[in-house]
Amino acid sequence: MAKILFVDDEHAIRLLYEDEFADSGHELAFADSGDMAIELSRSFKPDLIVMDIRMPGMDGLEAMSRIVSEDNEVAVIINSAYPHHKEDFSSWLADAYLVKSMDMKALKNTILEVLQKRGKA
Repeated sequence: MAKILFVDDEHAIRLLYEDEFADSGHELAFADSGDMAIELSRSFKPDLIVMDIRMPGMDGLEAMSRIVSEDNEVAVIINSAYPHHKEDFSSWLADAYLVKSMDMKALKNTILEVLQKRGKA
């Protein structure tokens, strides 16, 4: 199975991800900031990153750009509450862009699709 890094500054969202994906068979890691995501991407070596955009300090778009510049094999799904960032040129680096929802079905399906596309499922 894949190694997935979830990045979100909201503790409740990270707990939701942990609960929803605990039995997925994937190895999971969690970061609460862009800086922490960069550090974990170096040590954890994820196959996929689920990245929030708006976070204190470094935002998710900048963190994604730095991570992908170091490891262009990692897949990234942006999962943001703000749909207007989808038009931002820097978000086009991501493999997928989702608007956050408490229904995890779309995120789970997108993770599966991206991992299959990358040969990591």
